Amino acid sequence: MNAADYYCLEELRRACIGFVAACITVDTVCALLASAERYIQYKCTKSLVQRVSNGPKRCPNVYPVLNVQF
Repeated sequence: MNAADYYCLEELRRACIGFVAACITVDTVCALLASAERYIQYKCTKSLVQRVSNGPKRCPNVYPVLNVQF
């Protein structure tokens, strides 16, 4: 997702966002946040972490599935 954003590959970025949205569940959110620490310098990662960290109001489907749209 970060590489697609960096290289302006919009279709790939949307595909990555779709993959994240389909795969992230309540059971995997903690692992996502832990691994995101390595990539926090990228704006896509920051946005994803903020949406997940802000809870159901910002990311209503994280509970049970993450809804990511950048």
